[in-house]
Amino acid sequence: MTVYKLDKILDHPLYEGFAFADQETSSFGEDFPEDDFDPVDSDKLSWKPRSLAKDWKPRTVVGRVRPFNDFPCIALSIPAFSGRAVEAIRDLLEENGELLPVDFEGQCYFAYNVTTKLTDALDRKKSKIDWMPGKDATALEVERYAFSPEKLRGQSIFRLAEDPAVILVTDVFAQRVTDHGLNGFDLQPVWPQSTKENRNQKTVSGKLLARESVLFILETKADKPSATERKHLKGLLDELDLNQANAGVDFG
Repeated sequence: MTVYKLDKILDHPLYEGFAFADQETSSFGEDFPEDDFDPVDSDKLSWKPRSLAKDWKPRTVVGRVRPFNDFPCIALSIPAFSGRAVEAIRDLLEENGELLPVDFEGQCYFAYNVTTKLTDALDRKKSKIDWMPGKDATALEVERYAFSPEKLRGQSIFRLAEDPAVILVTDVFAQRVTDHGLNGFDLQPVWPQSTKENRNQKTVSGKLLARESVLFILETKADKPSATERKHLKGLLDELDLNQANAGVDFG
């Protein structure tokens, strides 16, 4: 069995993600709506996942998310799946969390709240953990993972008691992503390959372009761009995207 860190593709312009629209607010009095997805007492080993499904109403998200991107995420860290991805891995998702519909220009996307917490899967003696101060504190970072294999049987998506900020998946999840040709996932193996030196070995779903960075500076008439200027900018960016996408890239 292999365990991966679940991430989105961050270093390619065709895989941009979502953000909550400005009018969206927290349901729990937090500073930002994305904070609602954090577990309760997330700095303690005794943290508990927070349920969102009961009172959830589809929240508006914004962003330049392309139809081929099956894992755009929200605010970089909150998992978000396309309708196509949900149909492919619905059973795994529903077993381990809450699928929460979001509103994006009438298209089908879901935010995902991971609720499965494993309390005894990490072998702390064999792992390398940088702990926060305090008796019941969670980790600042798990630098090297070691697991008890028997504790991972039947698992596909989970958080560890020691590090709730990180979402992990097993090869059950990774294989389903590969089998269905889903795009946008950056799955970094952390166990058994678990040292910083070999974390650059990764499974990326989605074909990437050879690229260089280009900086555009566009002047506006006022401090903030007008609706017309925003429209022109969107047209320019869409044209650039089209040129890149047509440069021999097949997103299947």
